[in-house]
Amino acid sequence: MSDSRRSSYDERRIDYHSELQVVWTSTVKEVAHQGRLLTLLNHREHGARRGMIISGERATGKTTALRQLGRLHELRTRQRYPGGRRIPVVYVTAPPKGSPRKIAIEFARFLGLPVISPRHNTVDITSTRSSARPAPTWCWSTRST
Repeated sequence: MSDSRRSSYDERRIDYHSELQVVWTSTVKEVAHQGRLLTLLNHREHGARRGMIISGERATGKTTALRQLGRLHELRTRQRYPGGRRIPVVYVTAPPKGSPRKIAIEFARFLGLPVISPRHNTVDITSTRSSARPAPTWCWSTRST
């Protein structure tokens, strides 16, 4: 197969696989259900909010379940507030051994905040606001391994 035909073939394969549906395993169902409950419980909270920790063995669907939860939440928020400039879900992959500062930098980068210098600390980064994008209503991060 020539290089151009191989490249075209690979592009079609990637397009096909990117449209595959997520299988609703017991993990995906449970995370979606518990996440929805926590979202409802936290809806009017002003102080500490309830959170969720997802743990388990490798390749059991934790990241997939978390992405589905975020997707469902985003769809519900967009349906509830149509046409708004809301960013209901932010997904950030943190580097291994990521510190709170590194995670804050990833969020700042997503939100289009000004360039962060090595002198900025976590409080400087998180207290900066961007006029380009509104703050997310729900977010999480995962650690890449």
